[in-house]
Amino acid sequence: MVNRVGGVRGAAAVGLTPDLRAALDDLIDRTAAGADPAQVVRTVGGVLRDVNHHLDGLRRLRLDAIAALRDGGSSHADIATSTGLSRTRAAQLAHAAAHRMRDTAN
Repeated sequence: MVNRVGGVRGAAAVGLTPDLRAALDDLIDRTAAGADPAQVVRTVGGVLRDVNHHLDGLRRLRLDAIAALRDGGSSHADIATSTGLSRTRAAQLAHAAAHRMRDTAN
């Protein structure tokens, strides 16, 4: 069962820590206070590159976990129920995970 904040009921709370949220808020405030719009663009571009690198790692981690669930015999419906994803999204991710595994095996 999914709770109101999108998590799975009974699962540990996961997400950005309060310290990380505060650091991001501080970065946004400091960057917005910059007088030079060109510097704002450079700063934001650098931050977005850094964040995308971490998001790629999180995407790989999620696909690996989906692959492990499938390898363990979980159906798309099982994955949807256990993760709080829709069945459609579970199937999409399982498909992407299978492609990723094939691509890395070659």
